[in-house]
Amino acid sequence: MGKKFELTAEKKEICGRTLFRIKALMSFGNVREGELGGWVEKEENLSQNGEAWVYNEACVYNEARVFDEARVYGKARVYSEAQVFDEARIFGEARVCGEARIFGEAQVSDEARIFGEARVFGEAQVSGEARIFGEAQVSDKARVFDEARIFGKAQVCGEAQVSGAVLYIIGLDWNVTITDKHIKIGCQMHPISFWEKASTEIIAKMETGALEFWGKYKNAILGLANSRV
Repeated sequence: MGKKFELTAEKKEICGRTLFRIKALMSFGNVREGELGGWVEKEENLSQNGEAWVYNEACVYNEARVFDEARVYGKARVYSEAQVFDEARIFGEARVCGEARIFGEAQVSDEARIFGEARVFGEAQVSGEARIFGEAQVSDKARVFDEARIFGKAQVCGEAQVSGAVLYIIGLDWNVTITDKHIKIGCQMHPISFWEKASTEIIAKMETGALEFWGKYKNAILGLANSRV
């Protein structure tokens, strides 16, 4: 199979880098032969295989890679050593950089920023002016939006929705993650209201030692959670 795109002579400067507009050499997915795409610094930024594409005024440069069936469009930028793959979508004016990875069916949009070694995957969506960085992970069907900040080793998963900063507590028997609507203790993530009402029988069935842990830290954890609401 031959190349699916080429670099055209049209170019522009971004952060001291020369980027070239791309042109499709064949039809694939919703891209038609001869169609102009977005901007890359070099061919290695966009896979010649699969249906991955860079649209509009989107830019991919440095050592960043877009592959599989991923799409980057709008005025989004993917750079440094970031990777976007599977069926992920980056659009709006979003930025993905550092060693961040966006994959699965994840979407990053608006003015969201993903950097460091952050991971966004599954069907997760990050939008607004949210920031995901450090070694943080957003997965499953989680939604992070507005001015939320997820960082450190925080994990937002399930169907959690976060619009404010995440509090991450380490050093206990189980790590604790507190968002504006959820609390995650170990692998148990539930709404704050669940933890407030959970019976001793429910807590005891979660894990060996869970009831003792909850009896010791319940008031402190719930106090921190409710102070953020």
